[in-house]
Amino acid sequence: VTQSTVSKVLRGQIPRNMSKAKIDAINKAAEELGYKRPAPKQKPKPAPAAKPKRAPSPRFGSTPQGDPLHKYGKQWRQAVAADTGVMPKGDF
Repeated sequence: VTQSTVSKVLRGQIPRNMSKAKIDAINKAAEELGYKRPAPKQKPKPAPAAKPKRAPSPRFGSTPQGDPLHKYGKQWRQAVAADTGVMPKGDF
């Protein structure tokens, strides 16, 4: 058995075609020689479920569907001006 095969077995990356007897012999020899194996890699814990992200506020000039403030543009402004007597300011 080559050195590279032995190191693979000791790391836990056992070749597919290797017999159980050879694997056991390598593991036994490693124990007798006092070889310390690297600790098995632990999978990272999954992050806690994050809060759902809020939808970004609409940018000026964009026209999201169904938003009455953006739906009609100048028509909406004129309707507000007619209802309240105050012309809305800003880019709607």
